[in-house]
Amino acid sequence: MFNTIDPNKLTMKSTMGAILGIFVLTIILIASQPVFSQSSNTPSTASQSSVTSKTVGDAIVSQKIPDYPTDALGAKLVNFPLVQTTPGKEVESDLTWSPGVILTGEKTTFIFQFYDPNTSLTMPPTAYHFVILQNGNEIFSIDGATQQGGDYKYFVFKQAGPVQFEFEKIGGKDYSTQYSTIVYDNPSGIQPTISVIQPATNPIFSSWDQLAFIGLPIAGVILVVVYAKWGNRFRKKKTALKEGKPAV
Repeated sequence: MFNTIDPNKLTMKSTMGAILGIFVLTIILIASQPVFSQSSNTPSTASQSSVTSKTVGDAIVSQKIPDYPTDALGAKLVNFPLVQTTPGKEVESDLTWSPGVILTGEKTTFIFQFYDPNTSLTMPPTAYHFVILQNGNEIFSIDGATQQGGDYKYFVFKQAGPVQFEFEKIGGKDYSTQYSTIVYDNPSGIQPTISVIQPATNPIFSSWDQLAFIGLPIAGVILVVVYAKWGNRFRKKKTALKEGKPAV
């Protein structure tokens, strides 16, 4: 004979099974909720490529890197070289740096020249003192002198932030010009050790030094040409005068 199933017990088992199913489903949803939240807040790869992030205290600061050079206030610099004039308009200087957008850990080249603002002609060999300032501190300085083709220097920045470039004591006088830009954190995060060797210092020649250095060889060449062309005639004339004969 078959056992008779009590309907009340069957209903109770069904109810307990439903409650257990709802409980298990609730646990699964609660456990998976942080994963959903974290996934939704993760920035896309495209947005990460356009910013650099660094930790300042307990905060993370993101800084977008432009694809053009700017001054220290973030204003776009349109064309290189940048031209500045001393306050009294005695000297005009131009400056170009490459790459235009400066990143930490990369070698930057500075190329510059000095001009007479009244004639726009390059100045004769000119002494200068080149200084780089960051956060109010001098992080680099060097003495040098331009030649007809100008001069150039190298530098590798270790920290990001606004920087200022100054030419001081131009021509050995109290003349100066200033420029500025922003250095950005390198997105690669790599800070390789780069050996920076500055170009040889150009000697300063005065006008008389240049005249002696260039003029004397030219004068020697002229004398050789004159002697080769007219020397034989001079010798014949001198011999004829000694012998009392008319010079040919």
